[in-house]
Amino acid sequence: MVGRLEIYLDHLYAKGFKLSEADIKFIYFGKQITAAHDDTIRLAIEYTLKLTFGFDGSFFVNLLEHLNEQHITTRSDVEAYLKIKNMIE
Repeated sequence: MVGRLEIYLDHLYAKGFKLSEADIKFIYFGKQITAAHDDTIRLAIEYTLKLTFGFDGSFFVNLLEHLNEQHITTRSDVEAYLKIKNMIE
């Protein structure tokens, strides 16, 4: 069975975001250590790509941990959180 995360990774690939095998393994590592929901993982991937202009594994895991700890699951909540942290305007 294909989950939401797999569908999202396929979507990124189709849009031209060619994550490496190591990047994908890092994403699943982050999923395993945080037990985060796929929606939270998708948001962490999205904002990692936007803020680092690529995929930075350590940034991704750090962001995922914070989003998961704060129970942030919507794009508007992520943006509010990132504004508080002065990461976006």
